[in-house]
Amino acid sequence: MTSERKRAVGSRGVQETPTLAEALESLPEPTRPLKPLAPAFIPPGLWRSGADRSLLASAGWRRTRERILERDGHRCVYCDHHQGRGLEVNHISGNSRDDREHNLETVCALCHRVLHAGRSAAIYGSLLLFEQANVDQNTLQRLCWQFRSGPIRLPDRLLMALLGLAGPRPFRMDADDLAGLRGYVVERYYLLERRARPAPQRG
Repeated sequence: MTSERKRAVGSRGVQETPTLAEALESLPEPTRPLKPLAPAFIPPGLWRSGADRSLLASAGWRRTRERILERDGHRCVYCDHHQGRGLEVNHISGNSRDDREHNLETVCALCHRVLHAGRSAAIYGSLLLFEQANVDQNTLQRLCWQFRSGPIRLPDRLLMALLGLAGPRPFRMDADDLAGLRGYVVERYYLLERRARPAPQRG
């Protein structure tokens, strides 16, 4: 255990990996009650079409998005992560054509990928699913941010061990099955997703 703990990289060089109890104690209190989070998927009938995706670049959507971010205090409603840029807006019902404010919520990149487990796990491989974890999904997300943007950085292997993730499971389009699992978004999720996207057509 000692040799493993020495591999954590901190602002003062190599530091010991904290225990789970130490990690939990270091988490700040959320600024508000958090919405419960569990892996989920969008039913195929609600998947975005090419026309739907093009609307994300429209001025109308940009205004709506900024209004929701401001309403939610620029904080993820599931883990309370706060950042100036990089937050996303999720359609709660899964219907991306319904832009009414009650159907929109602010989410961080990690929580958004848990909510879209079908795409993240089955298509991109950026989300790993497990039967067991030492913490609930909301706390898991908060600890991931803690050790990716805090003073001590943990690579995936050490962070997954700290979280007690065990019993890997494949994605199944079954809401009841997913509700009992924990999702872990790998550190370099953006690279996996970039590689999996089709190259734009030319000519």
